[in-house]
Amino acid sequence: GVFEQASVLNLYDPDRSQTVLHDGSTASWSEFAAFASGLPTSTRLLVIASPSSSPTEASLVSALKGRFPAVDWVTYSAAGGHNREAGNELAYGKAYRSSFRFEDAAVIVSLDGDFLGADDPNEIANARGYSQSRRVTSGDDSMSRLYVAESAFSVTGGMADHRLTVKSSHVAALAGAIGAGLGLGSSAGSLSDKDQRWVDALVGDLNANRGASIVLAGRDQPASVHAACALINAALQNIDRTVILLDTGDQATPTSDLSDTVSKIEDGAYDAVICLGVNPVYSAPGILDFGSAISSVQTRIHLGSHVDETAALCNWHIPEAHYLEQWGDGRSFDGTLSVIQPLI
Repeated sequence: GVFEQASVLNLYDPDRSQTVLHDGSTASWSEFAAFASGLPTSTRLLVIASPSSSPTEASLVSALKGRFPAVDWVTYSAAGGHNREAGNELAYGKAYRSSFRFEDAAVIVSLDGDFLGADDPNEIANARGYSQSRRVTSGDDSMSRLYVAESAFSVTGGMADHRLTVKSSHVAALAGAIGAGLGLGSSAGSLSDKDQRWVDALVGDLNANRGASIVLAGRDQPASVHAACALINAALQNIDRTVILLDTGDQATPTSDLSDTVSKIEDGAYDAVICLGVNPVYSAPGILDFGSAISSVQTRIHLGSHVDETAALCNWHIPEAHYLEQWGDGRSFDGTLSVIQPLI
């Protein structure tokens, strides 16, 4: 796809960072290592890093917190995508990753989510499982039923047995109505007669297929909607049957937490800021004015593949190896641990 092609082009980009920089001038790795090792343990440290499922990185984070007790670690992704984990954290107290067994589901509900589309990180496995749930090989077999409520036409919507067109902002009320129909409190908003009939039919189907259903929301829906889906799945006894909760060690840090972080920076809460593989000066919401905030911190360190907007405001810049040319470890979407071997 286009993202893979862009990734390879980025690997061979002649503008990739090649040297350590200190205040804009060429420096050596040994100079930076001497500076870093000399930081006092009392340093109030903020680390802003891209998401990672690496056990090795988790171990290094623990070691860092052991040396610097006053460390705040913030996971930041410009593209977002952590709303489901944040919703699970609201519902279950931990930022679990949800994996769905569509092949075992008789009823599937998608609230503004395109789980069969290219934007879903597990689209291939989802498509395989869903196709199995629709396969009929004998007269005794039955197919799953797919209910989709969405704000824009999608691949998943095109496969739906029952499709409802709704505004994206209306999905929360729809999720609340489904929960209320299943006995999980009362609905916060009112629905039109058409929407209510759709919900009533859906609730009846879910009640008849407890333990064999899935309710999910799209990645762009807020954490509260994902939390509602998580509670609905728990009430329907879907957990560990059609919905698997994976403890991958991921942190769910929505933009609201980044705004809290900026406020703490402006209040002088940190002596040093480290940005690992992220460029929040460019990609964070403009209203946060991240560049002005980070400039007020005495020590600023950036690890990145390019001398970008964040690097330009930092005292130190360290070149980052491309993921195709480094060893590593991590988890696949289903939670399987694996060693990553460099391809270059």
